[in-house]
Amino acid sequence: MASLWEIIDTSAVEYDTSRGRTQADSREGPPSSLFGWIGTGYASSAGNAGQGNCLTWTSSVHNDSGSTVALRSVWLATVLHPVEPWEPIAQACDVPLPVWCVQN
Repeated sequence: MASLWEIIDTSAVEYDTSRGRTQADSREGPPSSLFGWIGTGYASSAGNAGQGNCLTWTSSVHNDSGSTVALRSVWLATVLHPVEPWEPIAQACDVPLPVWCVQN
């Protein structure tokens, strides 16, 4: 599972469309609006996006939460999140989602 800090700069990574999810207009890049689990680098926690990590990815309890991100699907003139172009949300740990991954 990738840490957000490994993929925050989308110009520095190459998306593998043969392994990852795509949408009709994805071209060679990642799809927008499709959330996936992301590593936080934070201590064991269940809480806000950026900190929550399903108790270090050991919990599948609905009341615990972890961090997910998706590329924003709406382009706005103002920055809404400090991790643009990513949109972070906290997600219940029992929700099955793909993960964002990196490979050397």
